[in-house]
Amino acid sequence: MPLLRGPRWLRASSVPMEAQAAYALWAEQYPPHPHNPLMEVEQDVLAQLIAQVKAPVRALDVGTGTGRYLPMLRATGAQMVAAIDLSM
Repeated sequence: MPLLRGPRWLRASSVPMEAQAAYALWAEQYPPHPHNPLMEVEQDVLAQLIAQVKAPVRALDVGTGTGRYLPMLRATGAQMVAAIDLSM
């Protein structure tokens, strides 16, 4: 049997996994800040869009991941900010 190296979420598996189970393995390693150029662009674009929202009553972040957009949503003055994700 070959020696497995690296984080367990990165190891190849010949057994298909359901998306939620696979994401739960990956989410343990997910940093709470942009960690690649695509995520940096995403955050820049979303920050501009969120900043344009005027006086929302509620804000919902679906698929929030680490919740890195929650401070931006709170800064809009929304009376209620909520977030939901499949993994803890």
